[in-house]
Amino acid sequence: MSKVAPNTPKAQGVIHAIRADKGYGFARTPSCEKDVFFHESACLTDFGELVPGDQITFKLVHVDKGFRGLEIEKVDE
Repeated sequence: MSKVAPNTPKAQGVIHAIRADKGYGFARTPSCEKDVFFHESACLTDFGELVPGDQITFKLVHVDKGFRGLEIEKVDE
């Protein structure tokens, strides 16, 4: 897993796909052209509560295969 500096700012995005059976999902942000992958182990909010369309915050890191979201939190509406 990628390490993130403690002072890394959180990005905002929207979940656009969840694969609950596989334990991962994808989010989109205005600042990133590619989908952001996240795994259920990176969620601070219960993964089972996340659905497409949810607003989230997360730390965005660049990995070999693109972008990954860490410390995923659902934004209270």
